[in-house]
Amino acid sequence: MLKKRALGVTIWSGTDLLLRQGTQFLTMMILARLLLPADFGVIAMLSLPMGIAALLTDGGLSTVLVQRKHITEAHKSSTFYFNITAGILATIGIFTAAPGMSRLLNSPELIAPMRIAAFSCLFAAFSPVHSALLTRDLQFSTLAKASAFAATGSALIAVLLAMNNMGVKTLAYYSVSMAALTTSALWWLSPWRPRARFHWQTFRSMYGFGAYNVGTTLVDTFYNRILAPIIGRMYGTTQIGFYSQADTIRQLPSNFLSSTVARAAFPLLSSMHSESPEIQRRALQFAIRVTTLLNAPLALGMAAASDLLVTLMLGPRWQPAAPIFTILCLANLVQPLNALNIQVLLAQGQAKLVFKIEIIKKFLGLTLLFTCIPFGLEVIAWGQVALAMLSFPINAMYIKSSINYGVFDQAHDALPCIAIAGATALISSQVATKFSSSSSLIELAVTIATMAITYLALLILFKVTAWNEALALLRTARS
Repeated sequence: MLKKRALGVTIWSGTDLLLRQGTQFLTMMILARLLLPADFGVIAMLSLPMGIAALLTDGGLSTVLVQRKHITEAHKSSTFYFNITAGILATIGIFTAAPGMSRLLNSPELIAPMRIAAFSCLFAAFSPVHSALLTRDLQFSTLAKASAFAATGSALIAVLLAMNNMGVKTLAYYSVSMAALTTSALWWLSPWRPRARFHWQTFRSMYGFGAYNVGTTLVDTFYNRILAPIIGRMYGTTQIGFYSQADTIRQLPSNFLSSTVARAAFPLLSSMHSESPEIQRRALQFAIRVTTLLNAPLALGMAAASDLLVTLMLGPRWQPAAPIFTILCLANLVQPLNALNIQVLLAQGQAKLVFKIEIIKKFLGLTLLFTCIPFGLEVIAWGQVALAMLSFPINAMYIKSSINYGVFDQAHDALPCIAIAGATALISSQVATKFSSSSSLIELAVTIATMAITYLALLILFKVTAWNEALALLRTARS
């Protein structure tokens, strides 16, 4: 019953993310041919202040609304009024900080897009409670509708602006329209409306967990996004444009899988918090096996076909991003596993522990980052791979103490699919070198077909547990 429920929730969660991320990716494919790499570089340099502002606007309270077993109207309304206040302050702060940020990064072209993008914080502040309540109730079908509306509408706006030579401002207006349309759709589709006034005591009771949660995400966001302004200042906006787009593309499948599973797993695991450690262990074990079954061939397959993928998705002028893309794809192998381990700890209410774990990992990451920066973009990418690999045992170590499912057990469940995916990628790359075509699309299709057939054949031949469990789950769902 648990697996069947998890499947239904995961399908709708995946549909929501697929609609949003898929439409955003198609939009970026079009915009990459209409705009310059330097335009994407400018927006990448804004990702740090915008990411921090978004986190502080939410305050981690939406996670509390999902995680807590019992919530009242006071919890919901207090969160809403906090979000609005924080959103207004964030918008004003980013708008006024634009000239200073421009001088700091020696990029005068930052001012206009930064001031435009600031308003996305204001529009986004009206929706976290609605989104959290729908997630809490596992109403991912409603979230999928909101995502489809916002992604489609903002895509049309962005393409029209790019065709009218709006340049980098196109990407700033794109983020604002996405926030405004998402909020509009959620208010239309969700019945909740703020009714109670702000309750200080209720807010204080929530903010303990929320503060640690936002602190954790803030550390993660700072680390992941500090790279863009540093590279932009040292190597220029065009180079950060190449790096940021390579990173964005490689994260699409792993983020889709990890976000889909995490969004479904967090409310489910939170509801299982009172269950025995053995039941929680089986739930995490199943999630890791099935996630790796899907993620490993995607990560290694993209690395093997990087040149073709970059050319087809972004266009020939983005070819310098291909070597970076190849390296970064290797970090995808463990990204969903890291996300799942963190979700288990959060579902157990261990926000303080997660914050400490993130501090340890990010200290390690910054050490790697500043060591690698002088040696160029490819060495920086290898540093990101090293951090992802080292983060896995750090995360899994704490799971061992709570549900007796540590790094060696998790690696035992994940490695069969990773090994088979590695062999499949090698075979498909050899086939691709012997098959030449004037069409990159045909070459890519041959590579994908070779990988799919080889991967499935090896899974069946070696009777991999993850494959058998996935088949059993699909049969159960069908019946």
